[in-house]
Amino acid sequence: MDIDEDDEQVPPISRSELLMSPKSDQEYSYTFAVPLATIDKSERRSEKETIKRIERELSIRIEFEKTVPHFRGFGNGSCRIMSTELLAIIAPWH
Repeated sequence: MDIDEDDEQVPPISRSELLMSPKSDQEYSYTFAVPLATIDKSERRSEKETIKRIERELSIRIEFEKTVPHFRGFGNGSCRIMSTELLAIIAPWH
């Protein structure tokens, strides 16, 4: 089923209309992405050693992706953990 199929059945409600309605049963839910860990790469260790250590300690597979610092995701089954090097770590949920 496509997500957009039900759009015609429920008319859109603007936030201002909702706030003016004293007995509204509509709710807003907000999702806030929260970093799960901050990783400091040691000067003594290479990037590969740091990745392997974290994979062992957390029992996850890590893929580094160059990115600007931001929080995004959780809806697609993955989470992003921000590191001090501005690299996102994508750790799939099991």
